This record gives sequence, structure tokens and C-alpha cells, in this order.
Amino acid sequence: SGTVNYSAPVATLALTNTVQGIGLNPETQQAVMVDPSPNGASNGVVSFFSLLDQTVSSFVLRTGDPTTGPAETGSVAAAFNPLTNIAVTVNPSNSTLSVIDPSALKRLTGPFPTGLGPVAVAVDPGTNLAVVANQKGDSVSIISLGTSFRPLSITETSPKNIVVNSSLSSVASPGVANLTIIGTGFTNTSVVRLDGIPLQPTFVSARELTVTVPPSLLTSARRFAVDVMDGANFSNASDFTVEQSVDVSTGCSTAPLPAGVAIDPVQNIAAVSLSGCNTLALIDLTTGTGRTVAVGTNPLGVAVLPRLHQAVVANNASNNASVVDELGPSVTSTVTTGSGPTGAAADQDTGEVAVANSVANTASVVNLASNGVSSISTGQRPIAVGFDYLTHQVATAASSGNSVGIATAPSGSLSASFSVSLPTSVAYDPATNTFLIASSTGNSVTIYDPTTQQITGSLRVGINPTAIAYNYLTGTLISTNTGSHTVTVADLISQRIRALLTLPAPPVNSTIALSGLLQFAVDIHPLTNLAVIADTANGRVLLVPVPR
Repeated sequence: SGTVNYSAPVATLALTNTVQGIGLNPETQQAVMVDPSPNGASNGVVSFFSLLDQTVSSFVLRTGDPTTGPAETGSVAAAFNPLTNIAVTVNPSNSTLSVIDPSALKRLTGPFPTGLGPVAVAVDPGTNLAVVANQKGDSVSIISLGTSFRPLSITETSPKNIVVNSSLSSVASPGVANLTIIGTGFTNTSVVRLDGIPLQPTFVSARELTVTVPPSLLTSARRFAVDVMDGANFSNASDFTVEQSVDVSTGCSTAPLPAGVAIDPVQNIAAVSLSGCNTLALIDLTTGTGRTVAVGTNPLGVAVLPRLHQAVVANNASNNASVVDELGPSVTSTVTTGSGPTGAAADQDTGEVAVANSVANTASVVNLASNGVSSISTGQRPIAVGFDYLTHQVATAASSGNSVGIATAPSGSLSASFSVSLPTSVAYDPATNTFLIASSTGNSVTIYDPTTQQITGSLRVGINPTAIAYNYLTGTLISTNTGSHTVTVADLISQRIRALLTLPAPPVNSTIALSGLLQFAVDIHPLTNLAVIADTANGRVLLVPVPR
């Protein structure tokens, strides 16, 4: 009669078998790890591991001179103060506590004496006090790490996100949400604000407030900044996210299997192919409702041309592409492609759409003005395509060939090719005139300049990224990572991971065959930074506001 909660790994890291202590900073998504062993390369090492991009940095604690002194071994436990981003470690061999700056990779002051045999440590972020359990001395040491970060602060909010439900035929009808805020310095005159909107909380204690979020703020996807105001004092900001789940099974007798996503920002519509229903769903992103249009068999990739209010759908089993008038909505024409059309991308200026044909090993370029079709030879099993509408070049991801080919539209053969381990998705950045390619087995995104024909960079994301999208107006890159069931949100300009979000797991009893169908296709709204994700296994479309 009980329940079991579990999660897929967000990231994996090989460790020595003597690593013993670990602490987490939920604000920076960073872990601190210590190894008391005096042997080998782990001698005195304190390591920091980023859950966002899986990078590792480390340094050696030393006695005396921090550069040349002998290594200080024996640290067994570590903790973080997320408000100050300071880590602490304890060492039972010399009964001390060290204070470490992970940004500068150095010990700050101290070490501070503890009781005999410290074995565990925790930090209260509100008061900036470290609490140390001393096993040999049968005591607890309380050590001040300095004045508190600020007298009024938030250390945790719960829940971090909620999901409201709508369908193609009905808008979301949420109830209220109860939000708990943990911190310090609260009084009975404190006010909680969501994006500056004041809400009167219930005062529990100086460390806890609860507030009821009204339904009017929960009707659509939105990312709120949460802070506390008390007189002239303001706390730091936390976050609270409302995600929207759109049930797309309405009017379909089989599992809908949403497969491809493209956002039309002019009409504020998400065009989502429903491969199990042989339809295209057109979802109003303001309400989360919409309509469907019958297209070809097993529709997968989708591309949109906002100025023409048209969507083009690659029908994988019927070997053609449907051209859909989004405002009709209706199919205005059907054009023949190569066999096994899978991915699609558009050139807004010329009104052309490139379609990757996974069986024919070609890319079809469809001209919407004439309904003419030309062909480009590609590598083995192309499943995704990107369109450089500045130089009119097409990039095709050949999944079986572990390569990406570049060709000039509308027809011809590859002018360049480069290796990428299992490429699964392609996006285009017009600001830098580069292609972005998801490497599913490389857990990364490769950046390629078609002008110089050079790989210019790479960014690590989650495990097995299968789809990416890019908003060049905000510099936001988003990848959906099937292996870790996560969404990576990155700032491509600074090459920095901004956030790591959670994707829903498939149903425990799911028997959906996803062979040849990429999971969690994604696109991002250029004006609102709203991510639209096809949750294939659960038969729904997720609207997720992501950090800018």
C-alpha cells in the first residue's frame, strides 16, 4: 500500500572508492566532495562537480603555505551555504573545519578548531552557522562563519513548480497552490511577492511563511520570481514555475504520440505532429487549447513559415509532406518527398522547407510557392535538418553515419561533412551564422561554422540529448535529454548552463513502441522564451517557461 519514489540519474561521474563526504548547493547546482585517503592522486583533494554541465574542478588542502605546504588529508564530510556559495569541510585527524571558496578554489580563513573527531557538518544558511557532530568528543560544535548573508532571506521554497492541465478542447482550470517559504528574518508584517504581485502570507515563524497562490496566477505557463518584503527590507529572489500540460488525445482513438514541434510566434501557435493519430495539432499558446488537422501517415518533423501562416509536416510512412494553412486550418497541398521523411526545417525568406529522408538518404527541398521539390544527397539515415537562411545552406544529421553534411539548397550534393557522434537534432543561429548539432552519445552540442567549415565549439548538456532548439534573441539554447529525463537550459553566448529542469518519466506500464521516433521534440518561443516539448510516451504537450 506504500509508494516508491525514484529518479533517473541527472549526470554520472567516476569516483575513487574512498570518496566519503558530499554536500550540495541547490542554488548553483554544484556538489562538493572530499576524500580522506592519503594515497595517490586523491591526496588532500577537495573536488567540485557541476550537475549542470558535468565539469569537475578541484584543489588540494595544504598545511601552512597554500601552494607548497604538505597535503592535508583526512577530510570526511562537507556542506554548503547556498546563500554565500561557501563550502565547509571537517577533518577528524586534526579536529578542524575548513572554509572554502569554490569559485576561487582556495581555503579562506582558518582552519577552525572543532571538538574531537568531527564526522559530519551542516550549515544553517539563514544564520551562517556551521553545526559539527564530534564523534570522539560526544559533542556538537557550533561555529559562526561570519554575519548572516542578509537579515531577510529565502533559503528554500516548496514546491518549486506545479503543473496545470488543459486539453485541445478545454482551458486549464487550476485550484489554488500552497507555497511554503523557508528563510530567516520573517515577521507577521512580511509580504510575499510573485513577480511583484503582493500576497498576504500566513506567519508560521521567523523561519517560515506559507502563502496561497490564487487561481488567477495559475491559468497558464509562467515563471515567477518570489521574494519577501518587510517594510523597507527585501529578501533575495527564489523561483516558482507554473508548467502547463496539454492533453492532445482529444478526438483520437489511439495513443496520440506527439512527435515534432514548431512554434509560429506570429500566430502564437505551436504546431505539433501527432504520429499516432495522423494529425497535426495547432495549439494556442495563450490558452493551451487548439484544433487538429488530418495529414499523412505517421507525421514526424514539423517546420513553420510564420509570414505565410503555414506549417509543413513530414509524413514518415506515406513518403510525403503536408502543407497546412494554420488559420484554416486545412491541408492546402501534399508534395512527394523521398522515402522515410523525418525532420523538417524552413527558410523563411525563400518559402522553402528542407525535409530529411531517413530511408532515401536524401533531403528534399520543397518550394511552397510552386510545390516543386528538389533533392540533396546526404549521409546514411538523415533524421534531422537545419536551414541556414543567410547563405542558403542545409545541414543534415546522418545518424547512422555519425556525421553531419552541408549542402547548398535547393539541390546537389554535400560540399562539406564532419563527424558527430550520433547526431539527432540540428538548430541554426543566425546571429553567428552557425549550426548547432545535438550529439546524443556525446552528451553535448557541437557548434559548426559553415563558412569556414570548422567546428568552433562544444557545450556539454545532459545524458543522450535527442532534441535541441535555440532562441537567438535571448541566446538561450535548450536540449531535451532522454537518458537523464532532463532539460538543459544554456546561455550559448557565455557558454554557461543556466538551469537543469526535470522531464516526466514514461508510465511504468508503458508499452509504447518508440522505434524510429525521437522523444521530447522541442522548440522555443523567440519572444517569451517558452519551451514547447512533445511528451511522446505520456500523450501530451508540455509548456515550460525557461530562464532567459
